[in-house]
Amino acid sequence: MVFVIVEGPTDDEALGVMLEKIFDRFQVHVEIMHCDITTENGVDENRVANRIRKIIRGYVQRNHFTLKDLNRVVHIIDTDGSFVPDSCIEEEPGLKKVRYSDTKIYAKSREAIIVRNARKSANVKVLSSLDTILGNVPYSMFYMSSNLDHVLYNRQNSTNDEKGKNAYRFAQKYRNSISDFLNFMTLSDFSVMMPYSESWDYIYEGTNSLGRHSNLGICFSAYYEELMGE
Repeated sequence: MVFVIVEGPTDDEALGVMLEKIFDRFQVHVEIMHCDITTENGVDENRVANRIRKIIRGYVQRNHFTLKDLNRVVHIIDTDGSFVPDSCIEEEPGLKKVRYSDTKIYAKSREAIIVRNARKSANVKVLSSLDTILGNVPYSMFYMSSNLDHVLYNRQNSTNDEKGKNAYRFAQKYRNSISDFLNFMTLSDFSVMMPYSESWDYIYEGTNSLGRHSNLGICFSAYYEELMGE
């Protein structure tokens, strides 16, 4: 089984079908968190790996699997610009929701974003350094920057309604053309197709975590030639 962790339901709606087809030799389960694990209150760099382990164990136990049934764990996150210098964060007291550009984060409380970014950065750096998560179960984490909507649809600051509509359109476009989806994720201008650890070094630099970048294509690279040859 390939166990995939995503933040929200539109992540699953946009990518779920393609993940099932790419990893069709395995059962695929998409665990929707309805939150960002890396910024949860009480989750710091000393607890974040155990938070992931708890999620996986819970699913395995509830569904009468064992760890031997797990082929790999894939974790997909948004960067939310969390690795930028504090100088890139600007305060706008009238804002109701955090707003992103390719170079700036605008928020009602600048201090709150600084605290959020510090927590997320520390947690992500721990998780991105892991090779396994439970015993010998392979674990890898991939980013959408500044978020999934930015990467897949080239849209930032979408409303929930827009997120749903765009996810549906994206899934419909690629669900019957996995080769086109693989080309999109691995050959686009946003595709960060470096060795895994280097792809993380890249997104930590400067304002890259606000730009349109994703290393998710690396997740598919081992399957790319086989799938494209079919």
